[in-house]
Amino acid sequence: MYTQKAVFVIKGRKKMSLVSITHTAGYAPEQILSDVRTHLGRFRLTERIPADSRVLIKPNLLMKRRPEEFTTTHPTLVEAVIICLKEAGIKNITVADSPGGLYSAQLLKGIYDTCGISEVCRRQQVALNFSTDSREIHRPENHLVKSFPIIQPACDADFIIDIAKLKTHAMTGLSGTVENLLGCIPGLTKPEYHWRFPEKELFGEMLVDLCETLRPGFALVDGVQAMEGNGPYGGELRELGMIAASDSLYD
Repeated sequence: MYTQKAVFVIKGRKKMSLVSITHTAGYAPEQILSDVRTHLGRFRLTERIPADSRVLIKPNLLMKRRPEEFTTTHPTLVEAVIICLKEAGIKNITVADSPGGLYSAQLLKGIYDTCGISEVCRRQQVALNFSTDSREIHRPENHLVKSFPIIQPACDADFIIDIAKLKTHAMTGLSGTVENLLGCIPGLTKPEYHWRFPEKELFGEMLVDLCETLRPGFALVDGVQAMEGNGPYGGELRELGMIAASDSLYD
């Protein structure tokens, strides 16, 4: 495991941050839990989250795919984060996403079940979101989009942990932590942003505005099994054997 300094520039502001990376060769629960503890420990994450906080875990659950199809965030990584939060006394934990397609409780159940998330939440006794409510969140200082419709659990959260799946992406080049936040926009509202911003540069600026609106506090990237080629769902398996983490999503 190692950390790397990263420098990024956003809207003219230069900022230094750290990226933590582990060599994680597979999804054995013991190894995943050990490496997630390492990542969270490096950033002292659980010390920074008050025990009574409402924490949202936002995985990438793009579509109804089994974990071994390397399209969605692997459930062992989600479970490891839940275990670490519970060990720190944080109990108000919700897992939520708005995958592609319609945003309905029935479709959510099918995706949660297939992706292995339902079993994780049952086993760990944490909330799994089935509400399809959303709310408009305004941020006038955004550059391109001044307000977004946001799914209710993201609106309610005091702290958001973004757990992305490392994939290539036809629209953004890379499906990482910032692009994963598109799943906080409800259902079929998401394609509207593709129509409004068909050029990659503008689409990327929109995603930055979304990230600044939501301001997640921590991010992990599931790169144990990644996807390359025709992503985010039609590519080929790439065994990278790594998990990355940072408290900045722009790294």
